Amino acid sequence: MIDFSDIQAAQRRIQGFIYQTPLEELRFWPGEKNARTETESLRDNPVDQRPRPGNYYLKLESQQKTRSFKVRGAFSKLTSLSDREKKTGVLAVSSGNHGAAVSYAASLLEIPAIVVVPEPTPQSKIKLIRHYGAEVRVIGRDYNEAHRRAHQIQEEEELVFVDPCSDPEVIAGQGTIGLEIMDQNPGIQTILVPVGGGGLIPGISVAAKSIRPDVQVIGFQTEACPAMIRALAEDKFYEEYPIEDSICDALLGGVGRIPFEMAPEWLDEVLPVSEENIRKALLHLIAEEKIMAEPSAVLGLAGAGQTIIKGETAIVISGGNIDGSLLRKLFLEEDIN
Repeated sequence: MIDFSDIQAAQRRIQGFIYQTPLEELRFWPGEKNARTETESLRDNPVDQRPRPGNYYLKLESQQKTRSFKVRGAFSKLTSLSDREKKTGVLAVSSGNHGAAVSYAASLLEIPAIVVVPEPTPQSKIKLIRHYGAEVRVIGRDYNEAHRRAHQIQEEEELVFVDPCSDPEVIAGQGTIGLEIMDQNPGIQTILVPVGGGGLIPGISVAAKSIRPDVQVIGFQTEACPAMIRALAEDKFYEEYPIEDSICDALLGGVGRIPFEMAPEWLDEVLPVSEENIRKALLHLIAEEKIMAEPSAVLGLAGAGQTIIKGETAIVISGGNIDGSLLRKLFLEEDIN
């Protein structure tokens, strides 16, 4: 488990390696031409319970180094290692962003790194991991299989495993997003966060609620792999979970043990989002807001319209490493006008 002091310590260790990303107001609500005009119409019709776009802000981790929040956790973990561990090297399993972050951090800190990726990983993400210097091993039909094989390699080669979801130092590093949000806008009352294995949201919640206890932290998960939703509903830890077809490659698989154990205390709710709404939110963000993002990053925006949300709201846009072929396919298939 982690507490507020862990996140503060992580922030001190990593601040020279990362950006403080922008917290920008959402200009247009998906499906509407002008957020301000829509807000005025809602005031005239109090029966309409849709969220008010003028109260929404985008935390743009898509503009972070390596174009993903994952670099925060990677640097937090790697800067906490002993000299012996740094010399031995590290191993990560990733569908892309975590692997790129570990590769980048390891390169700067001169630590040997291996990243295991599942076979369906987009080539753009594999290319990025290799670009930063790590050895890439493509193993496993999906994330669950890659995760199992990665642990075998870690034990055989006696490497330090950098878990993307269930490592206290990684979670503390991701939690620095919460510190930044509350510093950038102390009036924030709700934070919306994408959820996959759960490594992002608990740290953000600890940071935000430690500063302002009444902040709501709500997670959103694709219907194609609702591992955290089912785990909480059934009070059952799902280290692996069945995966359906999804454009959210970064959010597939089971949940981390630490996020699962922290969730009842620190998360207000985790809700499902359809793949259709994820596509629409992604295209809106790119076409209307002029912000490049990847599908897994936009679940907060995709799910915002399906629940009543109070006050000033921050939506974490967690990454921007969209595969070029997927982007072209989406724009050809969807009518974005």
